[in-house]
Amino acid sequence: MHFSMSAAAIVVAAAFLTASVNGQPPSWIPPSWRPTSTHIQRPRPTADPTPTPGDAPPPRAFANFAFSEHQKLFISNGWFGWASNWKGIYNEFHSLDLSVPWTSDKPAWEKLAYRSTGEGETAGQFGISKDNMTLYFFDGKVHKYNVKTNTWDLNIDSVFTRPPKNISDDPALDLHKGKMYPHGDMRSFKADVATDPETGVMYGFGESIQVWDEVYRWRTSPYASIATFDPATNNYTRPYDNDAHRVKLSDIRSGVVNSLVLSAAAKKLYAFMWEMDDGESALFEYNILSMKWTQLNTTGDIPSPRAGLCFAPAYGGTKLILAGGRSSTAPDDDTNAALNDVYLYDVATSVWTKMASAPSPHHGGVCAVSGDSFIIWGGYSAYSNNNEVIVANEDGPAIFNMSSNTWGTTYTPTPVGARSPSFVSQ
Repeated sequence: MHFSMSAAAIVVAAAFLTASVNGQPPSWIPPSWRPTSTHIQRPRPTADPTPTPGDAPPPRAFANFAFSEHQKLFISNGWFGWASNWKGIYNEFHSLDLSVPWTSDKPAWEKLAYRSTGEGETAGQFGISKDNMTLYFFDGKVHKYNVKTNTWDLNIDSVFTRPPKNISDDPALDLHKGKMYPHGDMRSFKADVATDPETGVMYGFGESIQVWDEVYRWRTSPYASIATFDPATNNYTRPYDNDAHRVKLSDIRSGVVNSLVLSAAAKKLYAFMWEMDDGESALFEYNILSMKWTQLNTTGDIPSPRAGLCFAPAYGGTKLILAGGRSSTAPDDDTNAALNDVYLYDVATSVWTKMASAPSPHHGGVCAVSGDSFIIWGGYSAYSNNNEVIVANEDGPAIFNMSSNTWGTTYTPTPVGARSPSFVSQ
């Protein structure tokens, strides 16, 4: 379940990168295809982060990640954006063991086998199978990782299903007879991928829809749809012909990324939209059965507008936990735009509750839930919206007990007999 965040989307996400050169998209990639979200803003150089010993991953922001509750948190790739050489991290794959006890200063990291396609390294998104034994990596193609054997099966055979070209009923998109086309046959997701623990189907925002413009020819529209991948059939589907599948980004700030999770209890997807106007609800609900989006009227301690947050389901999807990010309303010269506040959302009542703040901010961190524990790591601990101040969060994983509303440095796994059904996230 959660994303299978990162992080943690809709229009132009850092998850969609094609083959890179020195960590940057090649010059031949059209500008409309290039990532433009806050994932990859180029900060001015500050200090290099401290190297990490052994199997611990080096500090990074906006890594791809997935977790299986009570078992492992997986991370790969990410952005090394505060050093003297701005670059992507494409050659590392790690896991954090959630089945054994550890402390923040000695976390149970393990370095894993990294995929190597021979075609240039790429960024993408993880999905995780309902039995938590297989990771799927989507970078335009589909790759499989066997958790038990620590091996990759690259570029597996998969089926791309695309409904017929459609005529939109939206006058705003009535360009070249309203025809809207998808972004090729890339098997990719914009950001977070959420797995249904019952069916195993993976959900995420597909590529933005391309429309015909007489001036600009094909261009990115303000629409994206929920795409799916079914591991049982290796079928990737992007349903562009159904308005119910689409989110109109012009209503929620075109060009941003959104965090997506799945609640097993409600059997619905929840998207927290980045950079909404202050006072406007940023939480949207997607009914998987009816394929309808609803902007929710939430109450309680509503989180302020933000980007780069961590969002995950907890307690079988009866709760959703949101942490960190950066303020999207802070002045450009505010060096405290990175956030450390934490909120718990009750799915049944639509009420947000502010919890104890994290020891330090995490903008673009990775996170996992296991029993009562919420774990967050990495990202930026200081960030200004004008990129003048960028500071890596070099702390070990921070551990939050959602039941007692306290932060600590010791992780204790949930006893086997007390475990709820596992869910996953990215």
